[in-house]
Amino acid sequence: MLAPAKTRGGYTLLEMMIVVAIVGILAAASVPNFIIWNQKHKLKSDVANLAGTLAFARMTAINQNTPVVVTVAQILPAPVTVTFTSPLGAAIGGLSPITMSPVTRLTDALGGAPLSPQDMRFNNMGTWVSTVNINNICIPGACPSTSQVLNFRNAGTDNYRIVVLQTGKIIWCYVPTCIQ
Repeated sequence: MLAPAKTRGGYTLLEMMIVVAIVGILAAASVPNFIIWNQKHKLKSDVANLAGTLAFARMTAINQNTPVVVTVAQILPAPVTVTFTSPLGAAIGGLSPITMSPVTRLTDALGGAPLSPQDMRFNNMGTWVSTVNINNICIPGACPSTSQVLNFRNAGTDNYRIVVLQTGKIIWCYVPTCIQ
C-alpha cells in the first residue's frame, strides 16, 4: 500500500490580503499619534538641553571670570538658535551655538511670536543680570529685576518654560505645573 499523500498547509491569497489590510489600518491609526508624541518629545528634549547648556554657560562665566551673553533668536520659518558670546560679541570657548528642532518655537507667555532676539546675561559671579531689552519675556510683575523667562511651544498645545532667577538658578518646567 501507498502512504497517503500529505496535504500542504498554507494561506490563501484572500487570507493574506485580509492580514495586510488589518496591518495597514492599524498603521494608519497609529501614525498621527506617533507624530504628536514625537513633537512632544522633541520640544521637551530641546528645552531640557537648553536648560542644561544655560547652566553650563553660567559655570563658564564663573570659571572664566567673564560675563556670558546668551541670545535666543527665531526668525520664522527658521528654527530657534542660541548663541553664547562675551559682551563685546566674541565667542566663548567651550560653548557652541545651539539650533533647536524645527517643531520648537520661541513664544511669549500667550503663545504669540515675541520680538526677537531674547537676550540674557550671566555676570562673572554666575548671577543673572537684566539686559533691559524690551523684547525680553518676563513673568508679569517680576521684570526686569528678578527673573528672565524663555517660553517654548510646539505645533500642539505643549508649552515649556525656562526661568532664570536673579541668583542664576535655572528652572525648566511644563507650563501648567510651573512655579511662578
